Order: sequence, then structure tokens, then C-alpha cells
Amino acid sequence: MPKIYTGLDIGTSSVKIVQLKREAGDVELVSQGIEEIPRGKEGVERRILVAQAINKIVSEKKIKLQKTISSISGRSVVIRNLQLPAVPEEELGDSVRYEAEQYMPFPAQEAVLDFLVLDRVTDRGSEKLEVAVVGVQKGVLEEHISLTKEVGCKLEAIGVVPFALRNALLGEEKGVIALVDIGGGISNISIFKNRVLRFVRDIFIGGDNLTQALSDSLQIDFKKAEEQKKQYGIIFAEGETEVPEALRVSQVLRPELDQLLIEVRRSFDYYLAQSREARIDKVILSGGTARLKKIDEFFTESLGIETEISHPLKEASEFGPLLAVATGLALSGYEERKINLLPRKLRPRELRLDLLFKNKLLVAGAALGILLLLSFSTLSLRMGNYTRKINRVRKQIAGHEAALVQAGKIRRQEKILRDKNTLLVQLIAGRFLWSEVLREMGGVIPEGLWLKELVLGKAEEGIPEEVVVKGAAFSNQLIAQYMIALENLPYFENVDLIFTNKGESAIDFEIKGNLQQQKLPPSE
Repeated sequence: MPKIYTGLDIGTSSVKIVQLKREAGDVELVSQGIEEIPRGKEGVERRILVAQAINKIVSEKKIKLQKTISSISGRSVVIRNLQLPAVPEEELGDSVRYEAEQYMPFPAQEAVLDFLVLDRVTDRGSEKLEVAVVGVQKGVLEEHISLTKEVGCKLEAIGVVPFALRNALLGEEKGVIALVDIGGGISNISIFKNRVLRFVRDIFIGGDNLTQALSDSLQIDFKKAEEQKKQYGIIFAEGETEVPEALRVSQVLRPELDQLLIEVRRSFDYYLAQSREARIDKVILSGGTARLKKIDEFFTESLGIETEISHPLKEASEFGPLLAVATGLALSGYEERKINLLPRKLRPRELRLDLLFKNKLLVAGAALGILLLLSFSTLSLRMGNYTRKINRVRKQIAGHEAALVQAGKIRRQEKILRDKNTLLVQLIAGRFLWSEVLREMGGVIPEGLWLKELVLGKAEEGIPEEVVVKGAAFSNQLIAQYMIALENLPYFENVDLIFTNKGESAIDFEIKGNLQQQKLPPSE
């Protein structure tokens, strides 16, 4: 009997579904579908449009969403690699949660976590586990589950983009390979070494930024701009074409792609500096923008790294890059160990095990009831003895009434002092201590970069919302490395480069970052 799994990829601008079956070890495409989602819609309106897109694909392609693996991405999802002491598997969950809470940009009680052991390493003579930890806001996850349930999906798992891309694109390929998925609003950079995830970062630049730039520059509507983007792509030299429209489109697209490449290059520089790898061997592009004409040549020329377009499905080569995530999600159905953010009570196999366990409890409860009935008479006989003992104790207590009254007064005094102490602790905790933050910021400064000034932005309740770091460095690579290091600290988000000026001996820079107030350290 063939095993059939369905991958559901809900992106910024389209829904993609891929259904695969495996029989006798071979995986084949059963069906696939793509449906665009109108841009610019949020909340309930977007939810309705996504549901309509899924239903349209299911209806037209005759797909049954029986065993579906979906994915979740965006600002509400955090992926971190942690190195933890090797502990028994049953204890690993608590260790992961304790460590991961430091990196979550939202309160721990709002997070749903899952983890995957990537590798075992030896560090200074002790065995360590390299673990990928994924956290998502509970409310966002619940909304996603509700939507999929509404359209009739029977979810087996909820995964994340990096591991879906690995399943679809890497095979058994070795070396250091960067998978760059360029979606409509988000681009994901995942770097693997020998198929083990080593680095992941989301960039909030995508194909829609290119289309919007065309729309604004050429004074045409978004739909027409999207058509021209797909039609003409990138021109490398004026002699390549005599079509004026193609040259104009390319002239608008290149600066936007340059912005994307700056972020990609910054990520690569940070990874190479941290891992001490010599180079990245290959870049593989996926997502809708990977279908842009000559984008692979543009990446190769700009990065100096061999770049190719992904084609996970031979049967759907025209749409291959766009279907990479959905294909990888479907393939994850055949994996024994994977990231799965679907709550355990909603997982089909484990749900049946839970019911079995509950039935066993019911049987055990009935047996216990019979034992209680049999022993009731014995307990009744003992009750009289216990009553007499209680009466004796009450007489002893009555003899100490004065002491009890005094103890009551002491307890009330103690409560007043505790309340005052709690208030004092709360007042102290409201103050913001810089020492820990500054220590962390200083601890990630690379050699060859130094800080000159720290400027605090607008403050709320005495706590600044924004920090501007001014400094100098010997290279742009060092600045990029420091920016990503700041972004990886638990206190900062949305770290951006706002100024650089190349001097005679160094490059002056200014970096702006937002403070995550719920993560700021309280006073001791």
C-alpha cells in the first residue's frame, strides 16, 4: 500500500500544494497546484482568501488533504542552534526549554517549542549535543491550525522552511551549501554543512519588493509590473537586447536585488567568521523569485559563488523553484524524526495512544473502587479510634490559646512585611540595568572593530525603545558580523545599518536596533 503525504506551503503571495506517494522505496508526484493570493490583505480578509485558494486547488486537482504537513514562518517563528551537554533523551526537553527561553523574542508562556538533535560533538573532552530549536507564538500557531482545520486538512505535522528545503533540494550532497528561498515578502537563508543545519536567517525582502519598485518607477499597476518582471528579468549588458522596456525593467530591478544581496552577503560573512569555514561551496535558489530570468547568473557574478536554480520536481520543472518548500514538507512525512510544532494532543498516532492510556486508567480506576468498597468496613472501625484521638488533641490546643493568639499577631506582622518587600522588589525590578546588556554587546565585538558612542532613542517608562551604536571597523565584513551578532542577542531585534563612511584607515558606521523590552535584564 503506497504511503501518500501532502505538503501545504502558505506563502505571502500564493498557496502551493504538492502530493507525493512512496511505493517500494520510490517517491512519485501524485499532484501539485499553485494559486495566487491577492496582495495587501490582512487578518480575517486574508484568512478567507487563503482558504479559498486552498479549496480551489483541492477542487481542481482532486487532492485529499488526509496526511498533510504544513509549515509556519515569519517574525513569529524563531530558529536557533544550541549546543547542550549530552543528557538522557527524557531530560533533554527541560534543558532545551530552559536554554531556548533566552532567545525567544516573546514571553516563554506564549511559545510552543520543538527541537531536533542535529549532531553529537566533543568539546574540550566532553560530549555535547547540537540541537535545532524552533519556537512559535502560541496564538499564531493556533490561528494556523484553525485555518487548516477549516479547509479540511488532517494535519500530521507542522514544520519550518529550512528543513523542508533540505529535504527537497539537498539529497545526499556534501559540502557547505546555502539554500536561499526568495518568497513574496520573506527570503530565507539556510546554510547546511553535509546536510546539517548550521545557520538560518529570515530577511524581510522578497519578490514583492521588486514588483512594487517597478510599479512605482514605471507608474504602472502592481499586476502589470509583475508581468513585466517575469517577462524581462535582468539584463547584464546593453547589447543583450534592443527592447527599451527590458532595459528599463532591469535598471529598476538591479538596485532592489542589490539590497537583497547585501543581506545575503552579510549572512554569509557572519557564518564564515563564526564557523571558520573557508568558503560556501554552492548557492541553490528557490521560491517564486528564483524564476526571474538570469537571477542565477546575477548571484554567481555578485557573490562569486556557483549558483543554481532548484528543480525538486522533474514533472513540474516550470514551477519547480516555487514548489520547493511544499515538496520538502511532503517528503518530511517519510522521516521518523523531524521538527513538529503540531501539539501532541492533535497528532493522529499519538492521539490514539493517549486514548489507549486513558482506557487503561479507567480500568485501573474501577479496580481501585472495588478495593475501596472491600476495605470500607475496616476503615469504619478505625474511625472511632481516630475521633477519640482528635478530641484529646483539641483539649491540648485549648491549653495554648494565648500562644496561638500571639502567633496570629506575628503572622499578620509577617504578611505586612512581606507585602512591603514585594512592593520594593517590584519597584527595583522596574529599573533598567545596562551592565548586562553592555557586557553582552562588548562580548560579541569582533577583532578589528571598536565602538565610539551609544545613543539612546525614545524612551517609555525610562526604558529606551531604540539604541544607535556608533563605531569604526577595518572592513564591511566586520560590521556585518557585528550586526548579526547583535541581532542574535536576546535583547535586540530589527538591527539595521544606517550609515557608513570610508575613511583613510577605517570605516565609520552607525547601527540602529530596537530593544526587546520583555527580554531586558532586571536589577538584582
